[in-house]
Amino acid sequence: MTYSQRAIPRKRRHSAWGALIPILMVLVWPVLCSAQEGAPSLRVVNLDSLPRDITPDESGIALLTGLDPKEHSRLFADCCDLSVAVGNEVHCYEPDMDIGLDPSLLTMAIEKDTPLNFSTVKAADGTERCDGAVVDKAGVVTCLDRPVIIDYEDRTVSFSGMPPLKPGNTLILFVEDASPFPGRQENTGLNYECG
Repeated sequence: MTYSQRAIPRKRRHSAWGALIPILMVLVWPVLCSAQEGAPSLRVVNLDSLPRDITPDESGIALLTGLDPKEHSRLFADCCDLSVAVGNEVHCYEPDMDIGLDPSLLTMAIEKDTPLNFSTVKAADGTERCDGAVVDKAGVVTCLDRPVIIDYEDRTVSFSGMPPLKPGNTLILFVEDASPFPGRQENTGLNYECG
């Protein structure tokens, strides 16, 4: 067999792989990108800073996912007094942080000296209670009650028996000021250290 006869099969083998790699990239790349872009995220809403035109019901909760945290820093403060543990990794809370698909791995805590408490919202008629909510990509709100476990003494939130989150979901939790002032008239929204 001459050199030229051996070179032909090799060239064909390489050209077959050369054609297959771009096809695989076209099929696999969108899946990888969508998995990264659509990771479930977390927003913690300070009910004391809720804009007057947003009510704490399902329609108002859906509107919260469309607000820019930079323009509403009191509403979605990024704050190291709020810590988020995903499995063994603990992070300072920041709006829209990636929290993964499994809520059972998620624990949220408020530092002891921080004048905030976890809170809940109820529908105007009192029939539905939201200790937390999940908003999907289409803006559909699912209020959460039983799977959200709020420990008011330790000031933590965890989840039990909650189905996995989906890409593009936003998990919303609620806090409110623990101000000693009646009606919180003197709450400025800046009474806890955030950076």
